[in-house]
Order: sequence, then structure tokens, then C-alpha cells
Amino acid sequence: MNNVIIPIEFELAAIKIAQAHFPWLRFKVSPIQEEGRVYNRSSDAIYFEAYFQNSLIDYDPLHKNNYYPSFNFYLLPGKRLIQLSGWWRNQVLTFIYAPLDPEPYNKHWQNDKNLAVPCPYPDGDKFEQMAIALFSLVQEYLVGYEG
Repeated sequence: MNNVIIPIEFELAAIKIAQAHFPWLRFKVSPIQEEGRVYNRSSDAIYFEAYFQNSLIDYDPLHKNNYYPSFNFYLLPGKRLIQLSGWWRNQVLTFIYAPLDPEPYNKHWQNDKNLAVPCPYPDGDKFEQMAIALFSLVQEYLVGYEG
């Protein structure tokens, strides 16, 4: 299997953005790669794992006892859009942000059946703000990046 590396600058900035919107959580960022396949930084997913911050369960903030899967999400980078995708009440919801498209088509939510859904309450707005902030990072560090 190939060693997969994403730029540390992207990782640190992405974690900072995620923690600004969810300050009670810590995030671990890692690229997703299928075994035996080369990671394509311009189209493959980046996984954000969530952990409780300042937990008294274990000193290690990324210990399995602090793991909080309800806030795990995927970032799918692209040249024209990005997607944040995660579980929400027994289904996968995806926020698609395409700033180059005209309003109101430049941002929308869909479920795992590709049907349009309203912004989920209470955290949908936070995910939208994260996507907007992450888009410029994706353009700078991931699209076309050859590490």
C-alpha cells in the first residue's frame, strides 16, 4: 500500500476550522485510500474523526474512549465544488458547495438517495460555514497538489 500524505498546512488549518464550529470536539484528519490504489488528492475523500475534548475518561485526546462518531464527516474536494458528508438521524446527508454556480444553486443539501433536503437543525448552518471556509483551503492545498 502506498503511503498517503496530505499537506500538514491543510490538516492544521482544516482542524482549526472544524474546531471553531464545534469547540467541544477534537478532530483527526486522514485521507481515505483503498488498498492497492493510488490516492487522488483532487477527488478522493478526507475523513474527519471527532473526539470529545477535555474528556476525563483518558489523558490521550484521540483515545477510543473519547471517540464521538456522530460528528465524523467526509470532505470530498474538487475544482468546482466540495462536499461535506456525514450521518444525521439514521441517514447520510451531504452538503454541496459550488461557489462558481449561480445562487441559489451554489449550495444545497441532499440525502443518501440524492434527494434535496432542508438544512438539518441545529448543526447544518455550522457545516455550511465550514464548507465555505474549507473551499479555499482545498483550492490552495489539495486540487492539483502533488506531494
